[in-house]
Amino acid sequence: MRVRWLLILLILVVPLPFASAATSGSVLAAHGCTGCHAVTRPAADYSLADRIAEKGPNLWYAGSKLQRDWLTQWLAAPTAISGIRFDSLRPIAAPFTHPQVTGQSLPQVVNALMSLTDEQMPVGLMDLSTPTSRMDRIRGRILFGKQQQCFACHRTLTRYGVAVGGQSAPRLTDASRRLNPDWVLAFLMDPKRYTPIPRMPIYRGDTYTDYGLDQMRLLTRYIAAMGASQ
Repeated sequence: MRVRWLLILLILVVPLPFASAATSGSVLAAHGCTGCHAVTRPAADYSLADRIAEKGPNLWYAGSKLQRDWLTQWLAAPTAISGIRFDSLRPIAAPFTHPQVTGQSLPQVVNALMSLTDEQMPVGLMDLSTPTSRMDRIRGRILFGKQQQCFACHRTLTRYGVAVGGQSAPRLTDASRRLNPDWVLAFLMDPKRYTPIPRMPIYRGDTYTDYGLDQMRLLTRYIAAMGASQ
């Protein structure tokens, strides 16, 4: 008898690991999210026509990419993440419009999005609990600002806390609060996995400068710390 009640308690209290993407998709559909956002990984034959037809970013890996606190705050009071529209690449006209999620809907949508993860993404590679050395910070800053000039597209913060750079790509001024460092590394190593038709440079193979894991980790540390002291 006691064992039976214990099992019932576990079922009611412990989140079930088999809460599928389909379940999350149903929650997001009920709240209107899937009207603009796909929640499943693109098919192998994903084409430019498919990209043009998309109204908003695919969210199939949202839980791997985003930090829960930032996502909760953003959904409650959305702001533009880049200076251009996803569906047209034209400048965003003020005011920025995205549906707010409030009340009881907010935790439901956040939980559904955070359950959408890339199960094959390596985790634990970016342990930021240890401080970055001064030389590694310099190396990361050189990779970011001199060798690749990431600020040409991304709004970023200088080491003095000044916002500079372009706005044709997602801002990085709040990267420390918005992005999961493990995902940043995974994206830098293989952007096509998350964006089949990317505008990002490819840092692997013979299509661009071939950076190794160590350099990409330095770059990730630099990005992941951006905005931490702001």
